Amino acid sequence: MNITTATVLIILSILLFADMCVIAYILLKKWRITVVQNRRDYVYSLLSDNVVVPDKKTINTLFSNQIDKELVIYAFIELSQALQLSEQVSVMIKETYEQHQCRDNAYRKLRSVFRFNRISAAIELAHLAKNDCLGHLEKHFATEKDWLVKFYISYSLAFIHNQQSLNILIDSLINAPEWYREKVSILICKFSFDNELLAALCDRTEEEIRDLLFKMAHDVSSTRLAGFLLYHLSSENAAIAHKAASAMKHR
Repeated sequence: MNITTATVLIILSILLFADMCVIAYILLKKWRITVVQNRRDYVYSLLSDNVVVPDKKTINTLFSNQIDKELVIYAFIELSQALQLSEQVSVMIKETYEQHQCRDNAYRKLRSVFRFNRISAAIELAHLAKNDCLGHLEKHFATEKDWLVKFYISYSLAFIHNQQSLNILIDSLINAPEWYREKVSILICKFSFDNELLAALCDRTEEEIRDLLFKMAHDVSSTRLAGFLLYHLSSENAAIAHKAASAMKHR
């Protein structure tokens, strides 16, 4: 098959154009990263400055830009956890968050098909909406099928720390992967337990609940729980007896 000079030139032109598009994309990507990094530094510096507190207008302007808004939300979460955010700035951000209907947007992200969106929405709501979003988080927690996303929603519920979430967190341990049970049990143990709830848990027969009670024995003082441990010390199952003995040792 003969290839004419014109055909060769067309092919070379297409390849050259494709190369130019790739180079332009890479340059644009680098430019965007640089811009976002500069904006991130500005936002973090602005919010963490305890000498010059930003005014409401400045915070509102940041929320009017999509990139800046996301940076403010991430900065708020990180700085508030590190105790580097003043109460005045915290209140302003939460008020502006509501005024710009960010909570409704986070609710939509909770229904996203993308795992990252659901995770980030759960964490965002826990820090910025707290008890106002509790019902939505519990609803999505009950229907979430992805165990990693479910863990992050459980973290958010534990962060809000409303006692009404305790039972659904406990029940989520049933048939869950071992890594999930380990992590969520730690979160559950940070809640308070009355004698009625402890008695109800001790009467349950699921393996997951039994292991939770063994972990709780490290931090919770209860005669009902002590009796539960003594009962399992004489178990014919050596692994169960060992766990009970270990829990007794750390009481």
